[in-house]
Amino acid sequence: MKKVIVFIIILISIDGHAQTFNPNQLIGTKWQRVERFSDPTLTWEFTKTEIKDSGKYKDPEAIYVSVRKYYFSPTIPAKFDWNKVGKGDKGRYLVYYVEKSKRFFYLRIESISNDTLKFWNEADPDAIGDVSRYVLYKRIK
Repeated sequence: MKKVIVFIIILISIDGHAQTFNPNQLIGTKWQRVERFSDPTLTWEFTKTEIKDSGKYKDPEAIYVSVRKYYFSPTIPAKFDWNKVGKGDKGRYLVYYVEKSKRFFYLRIESISNDTLKFWNEADPDAIGDVSRYVLYKRIK
């Protein structure tokens, strides 16, 4: 029993020291998605309060643009907290709201460097065919 308690304490302390990121690392940058099966036109551009998501889907001549409010959170949120948008809080998770579906989503930030942005996307249990995976972007601005 003591070993189990010690193990749990170690896990909690490891999680408590997880790297955090600052939204200032992304403000004014633009990123292109570079996953193996991804459309190379998918981009994210960051302002202080919004992610401008753009790309092409079925019609190669039409470019969609979606603007999403976002913030960073140290923990997985239970709901979208509008009061945190644009506040500059550090965190391990990028939390964003999709107006069209009236839902929020989050990605665990794995790394932010000068040229690479890497997230962990946990599969949505409500989405058929969704899988947990890394999502990788390269910096283009």
